Amino acid sequence: MPLACQLLSDVESGCKKKTERDNMETVSSSEISHIHYDDAVYHAAVCHRCGTKIYPVALLEAHLDRHQLKDLYLEGELKKLQFAMARMR
Repeated sequence: MPLACQLLSDVESGCKKKTERDNMETVSSSEISHIHYDDAVYHAAVCHRCGTKIYPVALLEAHLDRHQLKDLYLEGELKKLQFAMARMR
């Protein structure tokens, strides 16, 4: 099984809440893209969330982790704002 398929398999993360990463489907042949650079063609995975082409494919997991960290950060900031608004009432 290719590494990209393993990374995009439907395995839940360690968090209680399902993230977009958990809902991703396995990579099909149409979802693997190519990057053309200096007369060379590199196989790249495509992030389903932002559409970025990732090369090498092994870096896709780290890219998806950054999306998840950003979600957690924004969720924490939202909770802070909700707490502050509740105190103002």
